[in-house]
This record gives sequence, structure tokens and C-alpha cells, in this order.
Amino acid sequence: MITISSRIDLHSHTTASDGGLSPQDLVARAAALGIEVLAITDHDTTAGLPAAQAEARRRSIVVVPGVEISALSGREEIHLLGYFVDLQNEDLQALLGRTRAARRERAEKMLARLAQLGLPWSGSVS
Repeated sequence: MITISSRIDLHSHTTASDGGLSPQDLVARAAALGIEVLAITDHDTTAGLPAAQAEARRRSIVVVPGVEISALSGREEIHLLGYFVDLQNEDLQALLGRTRAARRERAEKMLARLAQLGLPWSGSVS
């Protein structure tokens, strides 16, 4: 049961975006730290949520399905947190796909510009 004294983390990332732990490992770490409610809010993707939810069931903690959506306000990038998202919502998944594609395109342009300046990159854009 969730109470006023429950330990809650409402903003976490997995390797599905820019986090350092897999969804399963993040849930395991949260459980080991006594977290009872964990929101997975990866950047522009819900890909890690099914694995996180499966691990949460094994660990008896609650995973709140979330997402952190990148958006522009004028020329400023902002990040909006969404909670209790519907993973099957086609409109949401289409928006997240477009956002990821735009971010990838932006990164590729930055790498091309760095190469023009004599600083080539041999890695990949993920």
C-alpha cells in the first residue's frame, strides 16, 4: 500500500534513453534502496517500460509508466514529464517516433558541422 511516508522517485531514466542501467537493473536498484514507487520517464520513448514493469512485479514495487517529452518553446528546449501514459496509444508513439527522428537529425547535423571544422566523429548517433 502506498502511504504518505512511501519512498517515491518520479523521474528516472534507463538505457532505453540516457540512463546508465537497464530497465530491469534500475528497478532492482530502486527496490534495494527501498523505493516503493518508481516512475520510468525515459526521453522520448516508452521502450523500457514493459521490462521495468515485469521486474517491478517480481520485486513488489510499483512502476509508474511515464515519459519525458522533448519540445521547443520558441528557441528553447523544454522537457515535459508525462505520467500513467498508455503504451499502446498510437498517437503518443507516433509523436515519440517523430521526436526521436528529429533529435537524431539534429545530432547528425552537429556531427557534420564538427567534421567541417576538422573534428570528425567515428562513432554512431543513437
